[in-house]
Amino acid sequence: MVYARKVPKPPRQPVLAASLNSEALNRLDDSEQLEWIDTQFEGNSTDLTFQQVDITGCRFAGAVLTGAKFSEARIVDTEFIDCEMSGVDFADSTLTRVSFVRCRASAVDLSATQLADVRVQQCKFDDANLRTAKLVHVEFAETSLRAADLIGASGADVALYDCDLAGATVAQTKLAGVALHGSVLDGLLGAASLTSAVIDSNQTLAFAMALFAGHGIRVNDDRT
Repeated sequence: MVYARKVPKPPRQPVLAASLNSEALNRLDDSEQLEWIDTQFEGNSTDLTFQQVDITGCRFAGAVLTGAKFSEARIVDTEFIDCEMSGVDFADSTLTRVSFVRCRASAVDLSATQLADVRVQQCKFDDANLRTAKLVHVEFAETSLRAADLIGASGADVALYDCDLAGATVAQTKLAGVALHGSVLDGLLGAASLTSAVIDSNQTLAFAMALFAGHGIRVNDDRT
């Protein structure tokens, strides 16, 4: 008997309070507060530091967070919506029930993070660093991940639906059963590591070419 492979379990949504406190980001440059709960952050603040901070039940709405540092932070039940997040540092952080919607986050650093129940929708994550990240119930949807680095990433129930993975590197990943439906796979590097990945019929050629490239196989009808 042949059993169909299980579809990745979708991430759980963040749970936020009906009413949130309001905080302007430009007032936090010198803040030493180590815990934020039920707060909506708005406004602009570049190079903001949230290192080793606990953030629970919060929303960042239309915020400019370019170069902000969230490294080693614990972020739970939090939303990032319509934010500018280029170069933001989440390295070594733990994100649980977190969503990113329509965020511009080129070169975002998610290396060595632990992501559980995280959804990234309609975002720009080009050149993102996801090296050695651990992902469980994580979904990227309609998101650009061009030239992203996923070397050594691992996890389960991971889906990348309708994403642009052109030039992304997935070598040494352990993402068994990762769903890639509708995603652009041209120039994908390290595709051989995606054991038991699930693709749709329209992706067959692009995925095959990525596998060929990894093994140095060339297609050439010229015998001379």
